[in-house]
Amino acid sequence: MRRVLASLSIVLSLAACQKGQPAPAHRVEMRKVGAEQIELVPLAGVPPYCLVFSISQTGVVRQLTMTPDDASLECAAGSPIGGHTFQIPAREGKVRLVALFSDQKLSAPPIAEQIQELGGKPNLTVLDLRAPGRVVTDLLEFAPER
Repeated sequence: MRRVLASLSIVLSLAACQKGQPAPAHRVEMRKVGAEQIELVPLAGVPPYCLVFSISQTGVVRQLTMTPDDASLECAAGSPIGGHTFQIPAREGKVRLVALFSDQKLSAPPIAEQIQELGGKPNLTVLDLRAPGRVVTDLLEFAPER
């Protein structure tokens, strides 16, 4: 009887812990501007540099944050990334947006290559990527309309 009660108590404790876990917090706000247009706005507390990629249902990977030196750009909290909207073509279907925030400027090509390789992974995290410094990620989904 003691074993049954002990087992029941462990199961109930684990269930209570799982229910108490909050949903992961986002680091960037997605604002729908049009049927195929969005703005991405970093929230307070994220590192100052960012790179953003989209991965479509059809497998197309795009780097949305392009700079002349092909590196991450400064992304101020509260301001749209890059100062503009991003066009997401409806013909490619729903996209996953991968936003990387870092404490230092990152070269985009090595990150883009990793996103290309790992893009099909359902829960891509910063642990999957090789990048120097402090890096945090956020994954969002957007379904453009025709």
